[in-house]
Amino acid sequence: MTNLSRSLSLLARGALEASKKRRQISVFLKKQGFISLGKGGWLGFRNRDIVSGFVIEGSPLDTYISTFVLPAFDRHTFVSWCLGDRLVHCSFDRDSQEECEQAVNSYAADISKIKSATELAAHLDAGQIGGHYPIWVRFICYLRRADIDSAIQYLTDGRRNEFPPSIIERAEEVSGFVTMRDTDGVARVLESWSAFSEKIFGPLEQTFSA
Repeated sequence: MTNLSRSLSLLARGALEASKKRRQISVFLKKQGFISLGKGGWLGFRNRDIVSGFVIEGSPLDTYISTFVLPAFDRHTFVSWCLGDRLVHCSFDRDSQEECEQAVNSYAADISKIKSATELAAHLDAGQIGGHYPIWVRFICYLRRADIDSAIQYLTDGRRNEFPPSIIERAEEVSGFVTMRDTDGVARVLESWSAFSEKIFGPLEQTFSA
């Protein structure tokens, strides 16, 4: 066997092992009551403010169990773990149930307790989570609480300049109502984003917790 053939064989074996690992994780999470969102996402909690759970992600040869926690009142197009944590770097040599139990215990201790916009903002501050999206989330958490003065004070030009075009578009959608301190207008925009997010997380009929 040539070196190239050997390398390709090892890659194929690794991909098969990673696929098997992800199936094992999915079976475990389903048994624990988590709901599949597709593409590796598993919902563990859902109310009008917060969605949280797990994302099984990584390269074809690498598998991570990561938490996600997101504002349900934002306009999401996919499940992102940027506000959560990579909890477990899965290993082919380690028992999958042990890895899953480690992840679920960490989620239960930290993420599952976040159930409001206020608690989400506190989570970001406690973890000192940086980047443009945490800035946006802190801003809309103020809006969710109808604390428009604090939202205006928080979103300085410097912070706004960190936003990519997709966030700028949302900021402009709500900015007129914020400037006029129109809490009803702000609430309508957030509700429209919530309805958009239901395409990923499903309709909110009642609070769900795995």
